[in-house]
Parts: sequence; structure tokens; C-alpha cells
Amino acid sequence: FDSAMKCLVSSLRIRQKELGESSSNHLSILNTRLAIGEVHRHQGKLDEAMVLFRLVCEGRIKRLGFNHEATAEAVQCVGLVLREKGDLDEAISMLDKSLTVRRTRLGSSSPLVAETLVHLSGCYFKQRKLDEASAASDEALRITSASFGEDHIMYSNSLKSTADLQQARGQFDDSLTTYSQVLRIKDRWLGSTHVECGDIHNSVGNAKFKMGDYSGAKEAFTKALEIKRASLDACHTSLYTTLNNLGHAYYKSRDLD
Repeated sequence: FDSAMKCLVSSLRIRQKELGESSSNHLSILNTRLAIGEVHRHQGKLDEAMVLFRLVCEGRIKRLGFNHEATAEAVQCVGLVLREKGDLDEAISMLDKSLTVRRTRLGSSSPLVAETLVHLSGCYFKQRKLDEASAASDEALRITSASFGEDHIMYSNSLKSTADLQQARGQFDDSLTTYSQVLRIKDRWLGSTHVECGDIHNSVGNAKFKMGDYSGAKEAFTKALEIKRASLDACHTSLYTTLNNLGHAYYKSRDLD
């Protein structure tokens, strides 16, 4: 993330200097700001990300109008920050707006529609609205399967939602099978040390913990922590989550040292 940020910030400065003081709503400037915001979001710097995403939303609305795919992309980014901040009702509102534009502009079978559906499913899941989460996840899975087949990274994102729902419903064996399939795809596309693979190992740990397999949970949480520590800032909330999970697994297995 640090290398990405350095490149993007340097690019932004060069473009601003080239275009002059009136360049704030130039589309290339807005595109780079969105990318910087995404880096901030993945680093857990949600306030910094939100400032940039809102600026991009305002700029794209002025240049392109609200019912444009590029605006829908920025609106979705705002929704994702709201989700990560825990403001789930507002997040769903923003994601619904993005979804409406994408369905209208791109058609209901667009992979970008599936992308937004996966994010909506995640919000409903956090609210424990499992039926709504399942409906969004199932539609995303159908779209990505038809568009890319079942070995594509976007299919794995939809499949992850399915695995989470299986776990929430107590279908632990099914969820572990599905997580294994997700991990295989992500390993191939992203590499086994990518932070998204760390997230899957954490989910595997959660399922095993709920099954009472505390040794297996410790192994999965330890792998998740190893990957996340190599990729994320020390204060990232995702690290806290996995450390907390690992601590509970040690306690349950009576490994108190």
C-alpha cells in the first residue's frame, strides 16, 4: 500500500501542476483521488478515505451527472466506508443508489452490478438480515458465474458471501468447503500472502471455533495474522479482530501462556 500511495500522490501532483488551479474537478484528477481514497480505505484510514470519496462524488456529479457509472462507483465507495464505520443503514442507502444506476446504465447482468450486490449482502449480513443477504449474494453468484465462470476472482468474492451465510446458519462443514474453494481461487489470482487470503483464513478460524475445533481455529487465526501483519498497518482494525479471535481460541483450548 505504501508504494501505491507514493505513486498515486506523485501522479496527482504532476497532473495538478500540469492542469493548473482550476483542475480540481478534472476527471483525471478525480480518478486519481478515488484511487488514493481506496488505498486509505484498505489501510483502515476511513476518515481520510471518506473526505476523498465525497470530493470525487461531488466532482463527478458536476461533470457527469448523478446517473453515470463513474458517479455510481464513487457513491459505492462512500457506502463502503460507511459500512466499515458501522453506519449500516446509511451504507445500504448509498449502495442501493449505486446499484440502481448500475442496473439502469449497464444492465442487470453486468459484473459491476454483482460487485455492488456483494457489498450489499455484506451489509445485510452484519445486520443479521440473512434472507436479504442471501438474495443479494445469490444474484451476484449467478451473474459472476455466467460472466466469468467459477474460477474467476469476482466469482470468489460472491462465493465468499455464500460461505459467510452458511456459517451464520450453522452449516459449518458446508462453509468450510466453500471457504476452501474461495481460498483456492484467491491463491491463484492474488497469491497466498494477499490480505484477502488472510481474511479467508480468519473466516475459517471462526467456523472452526464455533464447531469447537479450537486447535484448528488457532491454526487458521495464526495464518491470518501472519498475512495481515505483513500487509496492514499495526493499528488496522482487521489486525485487532484476528488477534482477538486468536486470544479467544487460546483461552478456549486452555493455552493460557
